[in-house]
Amino acid sequence: MKKRLLCFFLFFAALVLCACAASEPPDASPPEETPCPHAWENGVCALCGEVCAHDAGFAGGSCPRCGLPCPHEWRDGVCALCGFACPHEAHDENAVCLLCGEQRFHSYERGLCTGCGREPLLFDDMLPERYLTPAERRGACLLDSVTGEDGEEHPLAVWLPCDYDENGRYDLLLCIPGDNGDPEGWTETVFSYHGVSFCLSSVYDRMTEEHLCAPFIVVGVEPPKEHASYDDYAALLRETLLPCIVSRYATWAEGADEASLIAARDHFALCGASRGGHFVIECGVRRCPDLFANFCSMSKGQITKSEVIDFETDLLKEYPPRCYVAGWGWNEPDAWTWDKRTFEKIVERLPYLTEGENAFAVPVHDAHNWVTWSTGLFDALQYMF
Repeated sequence: MKKRLLCFFLFFAALVLCACAASEPPDASPPEETPCPHAWENGVCALCGEVCAHDAGFAGGSCPRCGLPCPHEWRDGVCALCGFACPHEAHDENAVCLLCGEQRFHSYERGLCTGCGREPLLFDDMLPERYLTPAERRGACLLDSVTGEDGEEHPLAVWLPCDYDENGRYDLLLCIPGDNGDPEGWTETVFSYHGVSFCLSSVYDRMTEEHLCAPFIVVGVEPPKEHASYDDYAALLRETLLPCIVSRYATWAEGADEASLIAARDHFALCGASRGGHFVIECGVRRCPDLFANFCSMSKGQITKSEVIDFETDLLKEYPPRCYVAGWGWNEPDAWTWDKRTFEKIVERLPYLTEGENAFAVPVHDAHNWVTWSTGLFDALQYMF
């Protein structure tokens, strides 16, 4: 009897234990899974199909997780996703960047635009009316002056493009008028020829509007005095005019000291017409090539000693011209004798100049007037800037 009771008790205890074991909750923690190694193809894992969320952004132009290139959301030439600055290495004939779509400017070297390969837009007659009529968006024409070390005041006429930014960088065109000329002739003076009235600021506005060259500002200065020496006028350019201009307006120069001016010389151009064109050669090319790398001499107005002088100076050897443009009118007396001959001699005697690459002749079918000079300057600006 005792044995039966013991067996019954053990059997009952076994049933209780089994019931308790069955009532215990299973282990809640799932087994550990090995993460997918991800074989990314175009931002999608070929193993598990996961789409990369690019949580880390596009540092350096691509996703650091999957390597997918940044799709680039351009804002003023900078990607808002990765911060990449567009190099603008190529653009179409309208100067629109092929990568980011930003409006650029044509820049010519060896006679061709480095971005799209097109030739500059050149004319050998009076400019088409579209370049002579006022643009909808116009730059500002200002009158200014600088004071020389001797206390003498020198007037300036300034043109600034319509989108001028005082913190930006602009090429500088400094213009010397001829006898009886004045600084405003290069900016807002209205001229009338062949039934058409125009001023050069309209030409600049239209060139800016069509992005024909890099952004620039224009400063007209007073003509050389009747008996001014080349050395004195070169000193005025070097010590007064150029330093004061770059200290007031946004150019490529980091400062007004000589070293900063020299460093920015590729972005400075000296232009002149009639006797002003003669001073471009004598004072600019010969005496200030360290400050100006680009030159435009039009209708020099008198025979230049450059026919016989030696251009092989130490200063020119150290600072060769980047671009030299000569212009004249077909109907000017002796133009083809002296202007053309002088251009050929300068190119011949300066080994750093090659006609058709960085030296250009731009004769115009007109006379000794602003039709010739406006057309010549229109052509020259594209070569220089």
